[in-house]
Amino acid sequence: MVNGVLNWPKLPGLPGILDYQGEMFHTARWDYSVTGGSPTDASLEKLKDKRVAIIGTGATAVQVVPQVARWAKQLYVVQRTPSTILRRDQRETDFEWFQKEVANSPGWQRARIRNFHQHLTIMAPPPINLVGDEWTRAIGLTAGLGYKFSERPQTVQEIPAYMRRLRAVDLPRQAAARARAAQVVTDPAVAKKLQAWYPTWCKRPCFHDEYLPAFNRPNVTLLDTDGKGASHLTEDSLIIGDQAYPVDIIIFATGFRTPFTGTPAEKGNLTITGPHGSMTQEWATRGPSTLHGVLDRNFPNLFLFGLQQAANSPNYLFCADAMAKQCAYILKEARLRAEGKPLVVVPTREGAEDWASQIVRRGGDEGSGYGGLYAQLF
Repeated sequence: MVNGVLNWPKLPGLPGILDYQGEMFHTARWDYSVTGGSPTDASLEKLKDKRVAIIGTGATAVQVVPQVARWAKQLYVVQRTPSTILRRDQRETDFEWFQKEVANSPGWQRARIRNFHQHLTIMAPPPINLVGDEWTRAIGLTAGLGYKFSERPQTVQEIPAYMRRLRAVDLPRQAAARARAAQVVTDPAVAKKLQAWYPTWCKRPCFHDEYLPAFNRPNVTLLDTDGKGASHLTEDSLIIGDQAYPVDIIIFATGFRTPFTGTPAEKGNLTITGPHGSMTQEWATRGPSTLHGVLDRNFPNLFLFGLQQAANSPNYLFCADAMAKQCAYILKEARLRAEGKPLVVVPTREGAEDWASQIVRRGGDEGSGYGGLYAQLF
Protein backbone atom coordinates (compact mmCIF):
# COMPACT_ATOMS: atom_id res chain seq x y z
CA MET A 1 0.00 0.00 0.00
CA VAL A 2 1.62 3.22 -1.18
CA ASN A 3 -1.13 5.74 -0.58
CA GLY A 4 0.97 8.60 0.76
CA VAL A 5 1.14 10.43 4.07
CA LEU A 6 -0.31 13.81 3.03
CA ASN A 7 -3.16 12.74 0.80
CA TRP A 8 -6.34 13.99 2.50
CA PRO A 9 -6.81 17.77 2.14
CA LYS A 10 -8.25 19.24 5.31
CA LEU A 11 -10.77 22.06 5.46
CA PRO A 12 -11.39 24.07 8.62
CA GLY A 13 -14.63 23.50 10.51
CA LEU A 14 -15.85 27.02 9.79
CA PRO A 15 -19.50 27.70 10.58
CA GLY A 16 -21.26 28.93 7.45
CA ILE A 17 -18.81 27.34 5.03
CA LEU A 18 -21.74 25.92 3.04
CA ASP A 19 -23.50 29.28 3.02
CA TYR A 20 -20.68 31.12 1.26
CA GLN A 21 -21.66 31.87 -2.35
CA GLY A 22 -18.29 32.95 -3.74
CA GLU A 23 -15.58 30.73 -5.21
CA MET A 24 -13.51 28.62 -2.83
CA PHE A 25 -11.02 25.77 -3.14
CA HIS A 26 -8.20 24.03 -1.30
CA THR A 27 -4.63 24.65 -2.47
CA ALA A 28 -4.23 20.91 -3.13
CA ARG A 29 -7.17 21.17 -5.56
CA TRP A 30 -6.17 24.43 -7.23
CA ASP A 31 -8.87 25.73 -9.58
CA TYR A 32 -7.27 27.49 -12.54
CA SER A 33 -10.71 28.23 -13.98
CA VAL A 34 -11.11 30.66 -11.07
CA THR A 35 -7.60 32.15 -10.94
CA GLY A 36 -6.38 31.88 -14.49
CA GLY A 37 -3.01 30.43 -15.34
CA SER A 38 -2.08 26.77 -15.53
CA PRO A 39 0.46 24.34 -14.05
CA THR A 40 3.00 25.79 -16.49
CA ASP A 41 1.81 29.41 -16.44
CA ALA A 42 1.77 31.32 -13.14
CA SER A 43 -0.14 34.28 -14.60
CA LEU A 44 -3.23 34.44 -12.40
CA GLU A 45 -4.87 37.10 -14.57
CA LYS A 46 -8.44 36.32 -13.48
CA LEU A 47 -7.65 37.67 -10.00
CA LYS A 48 -7.02 41.24 -11.20
CA ASP A 49 -10.38 42.58 -10.03
CA LYS A 50 -10.93 40.09 -7.18
CA ARG A 51 -10.84 40.28 -3.40
CA VAL A 52 -9.12 37.10 -2.26
CA ALA A 53 -8.70 35.56 1.19
CA ILE A 54 -6.06 32.93 1.90
CA ILE A 55 -6.76 31.05 5.11
CA GLY A 56 -3.57 29.62 6.59
CA THR A 57 0.06 30.69 6.95
CA GLY A 58 1.88 27.35 6.86
CA ALA A 59 4.25 25.89 4.29
CA THR A 60 1.74 26.01 1.43
CA ALA A 61 0.50 29.53 2.10
CA VAL A 62 4.06 30.82 2.30
CA GLN A 63 4.49 29.77 -1.34
CA VAL A 64 1.05 30.90 -2.53
CA VAL A 65 0.79 34.33 -0.90
CA PRO A 66 3.52 36.09 -2.94
CA GLN A 67 2.10 34.91 -6.26
CA VAL A 68 -1.53 35.76 -5.46
CA ALA A 69 -0.40 39.13 -4.11
CA ARG A 70 1.01 40.02 -7.54
CA TRP A 71 -2.37 39.58 -9.22
CA ALA A 72 -5.25 40.09 -6.78
CA LYS A 73 -6.99 43.44 -6.35
CA GLN A 74 -7.01 42.80 -2.60
CA LEU A 75 -5.50 39.92 -0.65
CA TYR A 76 -6.37 39.07 2.94
CA VAL A 77 -4.04 36.59 4.66
CA VAL A 78 -5.77 34.97 7.63
CA GLN A 79 -3.27 33.90 10.27
CA ARG A 80 -3.83 31.76 13.33
CA THR A 81 -0.16 31.09 14.13
CA PRO A 82 2.82 32.73 12.38
CA SER A 83 5.40 30.51 10.72
CA THR A 84 9.15 30.77 11.14
CA ILE A 85 10.31 32.29 7.85
CA LEU A 86 13.98 31.86 6.97
CA ARG A 87 15.93 32.54 3.79
CA ARG A 88 15.50 30.15 0.89
CA ASP A 89 18.40 31.50 -1.14
CA GLN A 90 17.13 30.00 -4.38
CA ARG A 91 19.75 30.41 -7.09
CA GLU A 92 21.05 28.77 -10.23
CA THR A 93 23.48 25.88 -9.84
CA ASP A 94 26.74 26.24 -11.71
CA PHE A 95 27.22 23.08 -13.78
CA GLU A 96 31.00 22.92 -13.46
CA TRP A 97 30.83 23.44 -9.70
CA PHE A 98 28.15 20.75 -9.43
CA GLN A 99 30.24 18.21 -11.34
CA LYS A 100 33.37 19.00 -9.36
CA GLU A 101 32.05 19.48 -5.82
CA VAL A 102 28.84 17.44 -5.67
CA ALA A 103 28.45 14.72 -8.31
CA ASN A 104 32.12 13.81 -8.18
CA SER A 105 31.97 10.13 -7.22
CA PRO A 106 29.61 7.13 -7.28
CA GLY A 107 27.08 7.25 -4.46
CA TRP A 108 27.25 11.03 -4.12
CA GLN A 109 23.49 11.42 -3.83
CA ARG A 110 23.08 8.94 -0.97
CA ALA A 111 26.09 10.43 0.83
CA ARG A 112 24.52 13.86 0.52
CA ILE A 113 21.15 12.65 1.81
CA ARG A 114 22.77 10.85 4.72
CA ASN A 115 24.79 13.94 5.61
CA PHE A 116 21.57 15.98 5.58
CA HIS A 117 19.94 13.66 8.10
CA GLN A 118 23.01 13.43 10.30
CA HIS A 119 22.83 17.19 10.83
CA LEU A 120 19.25 16.80 12.06
CA THR A 121 19.29 13.66 14.14
CA ILE A 122 22.55 12.95 15.95
CA MET A 123 24.53 14.54 18.74
CA ALA A 124 27.78 15.03 16.82
CA PRO A 125 27.03 15.79 13.14
CA PRO A 126 29.81 15.48 10.55
CA PRO A 127 32.27 18.40 10.43
CA ILE A 128 31.39 19.02 6.76
CA ASN A 129 27.87 20.13 5.88
CA LEU A 130 27.34 18.94 2.31
CA VAL A 131 23.94 20.57 1.92
CA GLY A 132 24.49 23.78 3.85
CA ASP A 133 20.90 25.03 3.86
CA GLU A 134 18.65 26.29 6.64
CA TRP A 135 17.37 22.78 7.35
CA THR A 136 20.81 21.51 8.24
CA ARG A 137 21.53 24.58 10.35
CA ALA A 138 18.33 24.13 12.36
CA ILE A 139 19.72 22.33 15.38
CA GLY A 140 16.47 22.92 17.25
CA LEU A 141 14.70 20.47 14.93
CA THR A 142 16.58 17.65 16.60
CA ALA A 143 14.09 17.96 19.47
CA GLY A 144 11.46 16.38 17.26
CA LEU A 145 13.64 14.04 15.24
CA GLY A 146 15.24 11.86 17.86
CA TYR A 147 18.12 13.89 19.29
CA LYS A 148 19.33 12.83 22.71
CA PHE A 149 21.91 14.48 24.93
CA SER A 150 22.88 11.07 26.25
CA GLU A 151 22.63 7.47 25.07
CA ARG A 152 20.14 6.55 27.78
CA PRO A 153 16.51 7.76 27.94
CA GLN A 154 15.84 10.91 29.96
CA THR A 155 14.21 10.40 33.35
CA VAL A 156 11.23 12.47 34.44
CA GLN A 157 13.50 14.42 36.78
CA GLU A 158 15.88 15.25 33.92
CA ILE A 159 13.25 16.58 31.52
CA PRO A 160 13.31 20.24 32.71
CA ALA A 161 17.10 20.45 32.22
CA TYR A 162 16.74 18.64 28.89
CA MET A 163 14.20 21.19 27.66
CA ARG A 164 16.28 24.13 28.87
CA ARG A 165 19.22 22.86 26.87
CA LEU A 166 17.12 22.39 23.76
CA ARG A 167 15.76 25.91 24.08
CA ALA A 168 19.26 27.29 24.58
CA VAL A 169 20.58 25.79 21.34
CA ASP A 170 17.47 26.88 19.44
CA LEU A 171 17.14 30.45 20.72
CA PRO A 172 19.71 32.16 18.43
CA ARG A 173 18.08 30.79 15.28
CA GLN A 174 14.56 31.79 16.27
CA ALA A 175 15.80 35.21 17.36
CA ALA A 176 17.41 35.66 13.94
CA ALA A 177 14.15 34.71 12.22
CA ARG A 178 12.23 37.26 14.27
CA ALA A 179 14.83 39.92 13.53
CA ARG A 180 14.53 39.17 9.82
CA ALA A 181 10.76 39.73 9.90
CA ALA A 182 11.27 43.02 11.73
CA GLN A 183 13.84 44.11 9.15
CA VAL A 184 11.91 43.11 6.02
CA VAL A 185 8.33 44.15 6.88
CA THR A 186 8.03 47.93 7.00
CA ASP A 187 4.98 48.16 9.28
CA PRO A 188 6.24 47.35 12.81
CA ALA A 189 2.83 46.12 13.99
CA VAL A 190 2.49 43.71 11.06
CA ALA A 191 6.11 42.59 11.43
CA LYS A 192 5.50 41.77 15.09
CA LYS A 193 2.49 39.60 14.27
CA LEU A 194 4.50 37.71 11.65
CA GLN A 195 7.19 36.67 14.14
CA ALA A 196 7.09 33.08 15.38
CA TRP A 197 7.15 33.16 19.18
CA TYR A 198 7.73 29.43 19.74
CA PRO A 199 10.73 27.06 19.38
CA THR A 200 11.66 25.66 15.97
CA TRP A 201 10.36 22.16 16.70
CA CYS A 202 6.77 23.29 17.41
CA LYS A 203 5.84 23.92 13.78
CA ARG A 204 7.45 23.06 10.48
CA PRO A 205 9.76 25.98 9.56
CA CYS A 206 9.41 27.69 6.20
CA PHE A 207 11.98 29.06 3.78
CA HIS A 208 11.04 31.82 1.36
CA ASP A 209 12.47 35.07 0.05
CA GLU A 210 9.23 36.69 -1.20
CA TYR A 211 6.68 35.87 1.55
CA LEU A 212 7.60 38.57 4.07
CA PRO A 213 8.07 41.31 1.42
CA ALA A 214 4.54 40.57 0.16
CA PHE A 215 3.16 42.24 3.29
CA ASN A 216 4.71 45.53 2.18
CA ARG A 217 2.38 45.64 -0.82
CA PRO A 218 -0.58 48.05 -0.49
CA ASN A 219 -3.06 45.37 -1.62
CA VAL A 220 -2.07 42.82 1.06
CA THR A 221 -3.62 42.82 4.54
CA LEU A 222 -2.67 40.47 7.36
CA LEU A 223 -5.67 39.37 9.42
CA ASP A 224 -4.11 37.99 12.58
CA THR A 225 -6.66 36.12 14.71
CA ASP A 226 -4.56 35.86 17.87
CA GLY A 227 -4.58 32.08 17.70
CA LYS A 228 -8.35 31.79 17.33
CA GLY A 229 -8.73 31.36 13.58
CA ALA A 230 -11.53 32.79 11.46
CA SER A 231 -14.93 33.06 13.16
CA HIS A 232 -17.36 32.09 10.40
CA LEU A 233 -18.52 32.76 6.86
CA THR A 234 -21.59 34.46 5.48
CA GLU A 235 -22.87 34.42 1.91
CA ASP A 236 -20.30 36.98 0.80
CA SER A 237 -17.91 37.65 3.68
CA LEU A 238 -15.26 36.24 5.93
CA ILE A 239 -15.83 37.11 9.59
CA ILE A 240 -12.86 37.69 11.88
CA GLY A 241 -14.03 38.46 15.39
CA ASP A 242 -16.83 40.97 14.84
CA GLN A 243 -15.39 42.38 11.59
CA ALA A 244 -16.73 41.34 8.17
CA TYR A 245 -14.44 41.22 5.13
CA PRO A 246 -16.32 40.85 1.83
CA VAL A 247 -14.36 38.53 -0.48
CA ASP A 248 -14.89 37.03 -3.92
CA ILE A 249 -12.60 34.02 -3.53
CA ILE A 250 -11.43 31.98 -0.54
CA ILE A 251 -8.34 29.79 -0.87
CA PHE A 252 -7.87 27.26 1.92
CA ALA A 253 -4.17 26.69 2.62
CA THR A 254 -5.11 24.54 5.59
CA GLY A 255 -3.00 21.47 5.00
CA PHE A 256 -3.89 17.82 5.29
CA ARG A 257 -5.13 15.34 7.81
CA THR A 258 -2.29 14.52 10.17
CA PRO A 259 -0.16 11.62 8.88
CA PHE A 260 0.57 10.46 12.43
CA THR A 261 -2.87 9.11 13.27
CA GLY A 262 -5.20 6.70 11.53
CA THR A 263 -4.49 3.35 9.94
CA PRO A 264 -3.19 2.70 6.42
CA ALA A 265 -6.70 1.48 5.63
CA GLU A 266 -8.23 4.79 6.69
CA LYS A 267 -5.61 6.75 4.76
CA GLY A 268 -6.48 4.78 1.63
CA ASN A 269 -10.24 4.98 2.24
CA LEU A 270 -10.29 1.17 2.31
CA THR A 271 -11.60 -1.65 4.47
CA ILE A 272 -8.77 -4.11 5.09
CA THR A 273 -9.69 -7.34 6.82
CA GLY A 274 -7.27 -9.93 8.20
CA PRO A 275 -7.67 -13.22 10.06
CA HIS A 276 -8.62 -11.39 13.27
CA GLY A 277 -10.82 -8.61 11.90
CA SER A 278 -10.45 -5.24 10.23
CA MET A 279 -7.29 -3.18 10.46
CA THR A 280 -9.20 -0.24 11.90
CA GLN A 281 -10.50 -2.41 14.75
CA GLU A 282 -7.17 -4.14 15.35
CA TRP A 283 -5.15 -0.93 15.53
CA ALA A 284 -7.79 0.79 17.66
CA THR A 285 -7.71 -1.96 20.28
CA ARG A 286 -4.14 -3.30 20.13
CA GLY A 287 -2.21 -0.76 18.09
CA PRO A 288 0.07 -1.60 15.14
CA SER A 289 2.20 -4.71 15.47
CA THR A 290 4.76 -4.37 12.69
CA LEU A 291 8.27 -5.31 11.71
CA HIS A 292 10.12 -2.20 10.51
CA GLY A 293 6.78 -0.53 9.82
CA VAL A 294 6.32 -2.47 6.57
CA LEU A 295 4.65 -5.73 7.69
CA ASP A 296 1.90 -6.12 10.29
CA ARG A 297 1.76 -9.59 11.84
CA ASN A 298 -2.06 -9.56 11.76
CA PHE A 299 -2.24 -8.88 8.01
CA PRO A 300 -0.19 -11.41 6.01
CA ASN A 301 1.33 -10.45 2.65
CA LEU A 302 0.37 -6.78 3.09
CA PHE A 303 3.33 -4.44 2.67
CA LEU A 304 2.83 -1.00 4.20
CA PHE A 305 4.30 2.45 3.60
CA GLY A 306 3.81 5.16 6.19
CA LEU A 307 5.07 6.71 9.39
CA GLN A 308 3.68 4.33 12.01
CA GLN A 309 6.55 2.33 13.50
CA ALA A 310 8.73 3.39 10.57
CA ALA A 311 11.07 6.27 9.78
CA ASN A 312 10.35 9.97 9.77
CA SER A 313 12.22 12.89 8.29
CA PRO A 314 11.68 16.31 6.70
CA ASN A 315 12.77 14.50 3.52
CA TYR A 316 10.13 11.77 3.46
CA LEU A 317 11.25 10.42 0.08
CA PHE A 318 14.41 9.19 1.79
CA CYS A 319 12.26 7.19 4.20
CA ALA A 320 10.10 5.86 1.37
CA ASP A 321 13.22 4.76 -0.50
CA ALA A 322 14.49 2.89 2.57
CA MET A 323 11.13 1.17 3.05
CA ALA A 324 10.94 0.22 -0.64
CA LYS A 325 14.35 -1.44 -0.44
CA GLN A 326 13.34 -3.25 2.74
CA CYS A 327 10.12 -4.54 1.16
CA ALA A 328 12.00 -5.73 -1.92
CA TYR A 329 14.59 -7.52 0.24
CA ILE A 330 11.93 -9.27 2.35
CA LEU A 331 9.97 -10.40 -0.69
CA LYS A 332 13.10 -11.63 -2.46
CA GLU A 333 14.19 -13.67 0.57
CA ALA A 334 10.70 -15.08 1.07
CA ARG A 335 10.53 -16.29 -2.53
CA LEU A 336 13.96 -17.87 -2.31
CA ARG A 337 13.00 -19.75 0.84
CA ALA A 338 9.63 -20.82 -0.59
CA GLU A 339 11.38 -22.47 -3.55
CA GLY A 340 8.47 -21.85 -5.90
CA LYS A 341 5.74 -22.91 -3.46
CA PRO A 342 2.85 -20.65 -2.34
CA LEU A 343 4.03 -18.43 0.49
CA VAL A 344 2.79 -16.23 3.29
CA VAL A 345 4.96 -13.34 4.45
CA VAL A 346 4.32 -12.29 8.03
CA PRO A 347 6.58 -11.25 10.92
CA THR A 348 6.81 -13.37 14.03
CA ARG A 349 5.32 -12.16 17.29
CA GLU A 350 8.82 -11.95 18.75
CA GLY A 351 10.04 -9.85 15.82
CA ALA A 352 7.16 -7.39 16.08
CA GLU A 353 7.53 -7.05 19.85
CA ASP A 354 11.27 -6.50 19.59
CA TRP A 355 10.76 -3.80 16.97
CA ALA A 356 8.17 -2.04 19.13
CA SER A 357 10.58 -2.05 22.06
CA GLN A 358 13.32 -0.55 19.86
CA ILE A 359 11.00 2.28 18.86
CA VAL A 360 10.22 3.12 22.47
CA ARG A 361 13.87 2.85 23.48
CA ARG A 362 15.55 4.58 20.54
CA GLY A 363 12.94 6.74 18.90
CA GLY A 364 13.32 9.93 20.94
CA ASP A 365 10.43 12.26 21.62
CA GLU A 366 8.88 12.03 18.17
CA GLY A 367 9.60 8.35 17.74
CA SER A 368 7.77 7.49 20.95
CA GLY A 369 4.83 9.75 20.24
CA TYR A 370 4.32 8.94 16.58
CA GLY A 371 5.49 5.37 16.60
CA GLY A 372 8.47 5.96 14.35
CA LEU A 373 12.24 6.16 14.31
CA TYR A 374 14.33 8.94 12.93
CA ALA A 375 15.80 8.33 9.50
CA GLN A 376 19.38 7.95 10.70
CA LEU A 377 18.58 4.39 11.82
CA PHE A 378 18.11 3.28 8.22
